Parts: sequence; C-alpha cells; structure tokens
Amino acid sequence: MDVVTYARVTNIVADHNGKVTGVDYIRGDEAFFQPADVVLVASYAYENVRLLQLSKSRAFPNGLSNNAGQVGRHYLSHHQGSPVIALFPRDLHNWYGLPAQGVAIDDWADDNFDHRDLDFIGGQTFGRIPIESPWVLRK
Repeated sequence: MDVVTYARVTNIVADHNGKVTGVDYIRGDEAFFQPADVVLVASYAYENVRLLQLSKSRAFPNGLSNNAGQVGRHYLSHHQGSPVIALFPRDLHNWYGLPAQGVAIDDWADDNFDHRDLDFIGGQTFGRIPIESPWVLRK
C-alpha cells in the first residue's frame, strides 16, 4: 500500500449508480485519481461537508448523499465562547486550562430547571475544573 503525503482530496468520485470508486486529489500542481473500494470521510465537520457537497455525480447532482439538501444544513460546532462574564466577591477556585482536562457542572443549564417565570432564556454551564482536582471532592 502506497502512502500519499502533502495531498488534498478535492472530490469523492462516484459512478453512475452512486457507488464510490475513489477520490480525486491534488499534490503540488498535479491532479490525481486514487481508485478505492472504500473511502472513509474523516476530516472533521467542515471538510467532510465541503467534500460531500463538491462530490457531484449523475446519482448525486447536489453532492454525495445530499439529494435531500441536508448535508451541512444543521451543522453545529463546539462553541466555547464566554458571552457572559461576572465578578464574584469571593474566590470560586476556578480552574484555567484545556477544556478536555476539565469537567462542567451542568446544574444550571437550560433544561435542568423550570425557568419560564424568570426574566432570562436558557441557563449556564458552570465551572471548568480538572476531573481529579481536590476541589471536586470538597463539600
């Protein structure tokens, strides 16, 4: 099996019956076709959607698996912004670090309590602390 590096797939190629037969890719200034029995689309959400929409054929005129027009339509990313910032009068023992190393307390999220009589919409995920932090064990 040959490995191709520094290449970018531009199209997933399907035959007239809709069966995927390989991919078109570019490497440098040259274009190539790589035949394949199986094509695994695993290039994260943005690139997966781009490839599926660009991969048009007679069987898929709107892009691969997009005859219903749904590919990329309901995309949701992992938004990790902080739209609300607050100052507290005491130390909350907040932890700053990578999100993957933390845990969130979801007690105040939008579906965890009845908030129809309150003057706001939604809720909040509170805290990002290391999973094995001693602070988690405090009462």
